[in-house]
Amino acid sequence: MKQKLLCRYLLCFLCLFFITGIITVICISTPDKIKPRILDKSVTDRILVGDLVLREGNSSQSQDIAHFSGSPFSHIGIITSAGDEITVTHASNDEETNEAVSETTLNEFLSEDLALRARIIRLNNLPVDVREKIASNAKQKIGMKFHLVTDNMQGSEKRLYCTTLIYDAIRLELPEFSLKWTTINMPPFKGSFLMPSAFLETDHEIINSFE
Repeated sequence: MKQKLLCRYLLCFLCLFFITGIITVICISTPDKIKPRILDKSVTDRILVGDLVLREGNSSQSQDIAHFSGSPFSHIGIITSAGDEITVTHASNDEETNEAVSETTLNEFLSEDLALRARIIRLNNLPVDVREKIASNAKQKIGMKFHLVTDNMQGSEKRLYCTTLIYDAIRLELPEFSLKWTTINMPPFKGSFLMPSAFLETDHEIINSFE
């Protein structure tokens, strides 16, 4: 009896560890050394404030996410400045960003050390001023702490991870905006999470893909 109970607790612990690892890597970033990806001017000239940037990580956990969500992309950010220096604001759970929302250059965000592939998209039917307001909403959260919770966990109203940063910024301007959330039912970790791939199910234009 004790052996069965021990096995049950061990299984719950392993499930929690596995799911937490998968979800956390959605918003985990940087190795010690970054080799920025140099983008051609023909690409950067097309990028506007408010565009979204998705990337596929190179870790084994990122590959788990690909299987779990049906998409290779495990992290997302939003363009918050364009022109001579393009920057991305994103929520990441790593030491370099102090486990908070931060801003980095697009070249670093798409570093070959971090991104096996990436895609820059633009949500359709949004006026320029609305996209810029959305980007400003996200940028205002720079420095706020990363907070990963499901929709039904205590403190869910304080959620702040890479996808909800952008989702909530959009909803401030477009309350009717909605996305498909992914439900996880692996005790003891249950609830709905918003995966980066959910943004690919919207009406959007692909600005550029890096394969």
